Amino acid sequence: MVKELKKYKKSQNEFKLLFGESYQNYDLIFCRENGHPIYPRTLALKFGAIIKNAGVPKIRIHDLRHTHTTILMELGENPKIVAERLGHTSIKTTLDTYSHVTPNMQKETARKFGKAILKGNG
Repeated sequence: MVKELKKYKKSQNEFKLLFGESYQNYDLIFCRENGHPIYPRTLALKFGAIIKNAGVPKIRIHDLRHTHTTILMELGENPKIVAERLGHTSIKTTLDTYSHVTPNMQKETARKFGKAILKGNG
């Protein structure tokens, strides 16, 4: 992934040189060739085409944020770290929004609890 982002950054720098002073530098990670923001509808259409070509279930761009957060929570990542990645100023926001429990999290919690009980009674 980092390799792809570096490749993209190089391409972006080439466009900056090509457009010269007419390049609009808004300091965006993803933008049009001339530096202008990508229209939300254009981004959604391109993302939809990528999803379709990949043969994965249809999701919205915002769903990537939700999926990323859910996976981190399932992995047991520290909620403070997750909150920072999401840009939340309070861990409460993160936990209130994303603390829904998945079946995997329930199973893992039951497994850990069972292990602790057995260890304590042994």
